[in-house]
Amino acid sequence: MGRDRQADVVVIGSGHNGLVAACYLAKAGLDVTVLEANDWIGGCTSTSALIPEAPEHMIGPCAQDFCLIRLSSIVKDLDLRRYGYAEIEVDPAYVIPGPDGSSLAFWRDPVRTAQEIRRFSKKDARAYLEFLELQEVGMQAGIPYVLGDPTRPSAETLKAGVRSAVRHPIQLANLTRMIAGSAADAIDARFESSLLRAGLLGLAAVGAPVTHKGSGINALFPSIVRHAGVSRPIGGAQILPDALKACLLAHGGTVRTGAEVVELTTAKGRTMGVRLHTGEEVPATAVISAMDPAKTLRDFVPAGMLPDRIAQRVSRIPSKNGGTAYLTVHMAFSGQLDYSRLEAGRDDALNLRNTALLTGSFEEMCDAVDASTAGRLPDTMPVAIVLPTGPDPSQAPQGQDTVYLWAGWAPRDPPEGWDALAPRAGQALVDQAARHVDGIGELEIGRFVEPWTVLRDRTRVPDGNPYYVDLLTSRNGPLRPALGLAGYTTPVPGLFLTGGGTHPGPSVSGLPGQIAARKVLATMRELRGRAPRTAGPSAAAEPAADAVPA
Repeated sequence: MGRDRQADVVVIGSGHNGLVAACYLAKAGLDVTVLEANDWIGGCTSTSALIPEAPEHMIGPCAQDFCLIRLSSIVKDLDLRRYGYAEIEVDPAYVIPGPDGSSLAFWRDPVRTAQEIRRFSKKDARAYLEFLELQEVGMQAGIPYVLGDPTRPSAETLKAGVRSAVRHPIQLANLTRMIAGSAADAIDARFESSLLRAGLLGLAAVGAPVTHKGSGINALFPSIVRHAGVSRPIGGAQILPDALKACLLAHGGTVRTGAEVVELTTAKGRTMGVRLHTGEEVPATAVISAMDPAKTLRDFVPAGMLPDRIAQRVSRIPSKNGGTAYLTVHMAFSGQLDYSRLEAGRDDALNLRNTALLTGSFEEMCDAVDASTAGRLPDTMPVAIVLPTGPDPSQAPQGQDTVYLWAGWAPRDPPEGWDALAPRAGQALVDQAARHVDGIGELEIGRFVEPWTVLRDRTRVPDGNPYYVDLLTSRNGPLRPALGLAGYTTPVPGLFLTGGGTHPGPSVSGLPGQIAARKVLATMRELRGRAPRTAGPSAAAEPAADAVPA
């Protein structure tokens, strides 16, 4: 087959991390081509009309809240606002409704949250602030660590870690034990208020099954919100990949859709480019895969190129979330949903349409995980309710709404199969949401139910897991996606990894793409015998510990 001119870098996948890496490299003067198997860009940060009955209602089936990207320098470095990127901060981002009409809001300011908690438990109000103080011991070093290469932390990150260890040895030991255990245990041991326990567990549930060992790391989410805040993208998550594509094109890069990569091409033990499903070869000095790292190393790398010990580790990368799976339902409405019942129970005139409601009790969430890991649909489906059109009405016709319903405790392999189960499971989420929000049944135009099998087929994400690699303590930092593969490089010279399966993991952050781009730029001289024209995203982009926003 024919061969194009040789690019400096080929990026596999147009999710936001792949595009972030591509933009930094193109901005540094490299010739970059992004190859996307689908006929659309964005991966799990896409937005489109997925409900046939409602073609003007935009649906973001995966990403809703933007948090970690707000800790990074990406938007500023790449001047993404110039290319159309826009967001609106929401505070509070999360509210827990109680069965009696009361509610508890998680504000970015912990003190303000504690003031709300006092209405339910003075003891828990104190315990919540102590909980975040404990987490802060790790955050001062942890956030700079998140922003850099986990295998080569900066001097400032190391100094911050030493300071924490010297000043707070007992708290650091307690924090280490907490994140090694389960999120449910971490919360159960500290709090008595049913509403607070439910809210904290609901926040932790977005990472991993909350009763499983290693899920304790996800109990740190309130501290991440404290440092970064939460925003919603104007126009839906698609605004981010669209802005990144515009940035890439402005710096001379290329994006090709409908270009499915099936193999890495190599010669003399190093990367020479990729081969597409059509047989076309696309030569490149370096290749960055923003896809699932296990699929990349298992299916794209020619047999025998990985050392046996690495190949064995790749085969053991966990991606099935302990037997549970995510389930989402997206709905379009002919009018606006009514939150007034819940708002009447508050004394601050808070507009709950702008928040995410985390429903279900602590016990119901734990029971749901047990049921799903046993292959059963839970009797009660706790659900997160997000109204994208609350802060951003542009995602639907005037005066109309869309809603996003999420549950992290669907059975991965139900006996009847997901084709049969999806309608009943989707209705379970809708019924739960209707207990808290009025108008859901009366105003519905149509819905899109997405179990993991549909997500897999739509986005090409193996195992239907948008995180690629389970988000556990044992799969973070220098262990993500596996020991020996955490530095964005691979045993195949010229092949690099990025995406949610690499440090610091999933969610909309762009950090895997930013850090991978640094690694590529640092090695281009030895790969091709020359350096890029400009420095690109240097390690200087990582803030010192004392520069992290409070």
